[in-house]
Amino acid sequence: MENKISSIVVDNYSTNDAMMKILLENFDKKSLMLGSDFLHMCCSAHILNLVVQDGLDVIKSCIEEVRECVSFWMSTPKRIEKFEEACRFLNSSNSKRSRGNIASKSIGDGDEDEYAQAKKTKKRKDLDDKIDDDMEEY
Repeated sequence: MENKISSIVVDNYSTNDAMMKILLENFDKKSLMLGSDFLHMCCSAHILNLVVQDGLDVIKSCIEEVRECVSFWMSTPKRIEKFEEACRFLNSSNSKRSRGNIASKSIGDGDEDEYAQAKKTKKRKDLDDKIDDDMEEY
């Protein structure tokens, strides 16, 4: 069996680290593929998940504010109507309602010039200004 093992992929829990130490003690390093240099491999998906979670923790309060705002505006038919009216007033393409979690896309996706991006940003700012009066209820 030792000659057939090149690596073992585990997550980063300390119990797995301890298990890998025990395995290395029981295997002959010379008989392992690559001399056991790459025997213990951390799961990249687990590491990526840890990095993403840390990043989300940094912006957690912003995400919560956006969710609360969306929840506020989508909570009653009257508020939805006011929001859609503001979007129509600005001739905005952002009048679609969010369903569930909010997925974001960068304004600049490579096919727009800076003027078009600035124009979209201005429209979003105008929309924010237009609905600020209604935010007093919130």
